[in-house]
Amino acid sequence: MDKLAQLKGIRSGISGVCLFFAIFLNFLPPIIMQARMNTIIKTKTPAVPVASANPTLFADSADQIKKYKELLDMGAITQEEFDQKKTQLLGL
Repeated sequence: MDKLAQLKGIRSGISGVCLFFAIFLNFLPPIIMQARMNTIIKTKTPAVPVASANPTLFADSADQIKKYKELLDMGAITQEEFDQKKTQLLGL
């Protein structure tokens, strides 16, 4: 759940809290987790590309965009194809 929240740009660290409460107040973690899931679902994806959350993935995307730019410069693909691929790689 924390990973899903992180992908949506929400700060979350309820795993440890839920584990603690599961030991003493076993009815509380499902309530906490449901509230967090509701927040995650209602939150729109951040405008920042997901690739920027992972530097390696971003570097791979940048390399691929560079290759597509070279293909565009050679005339192997059109500007529309380049723009479409760039948008796809950046996760926009």
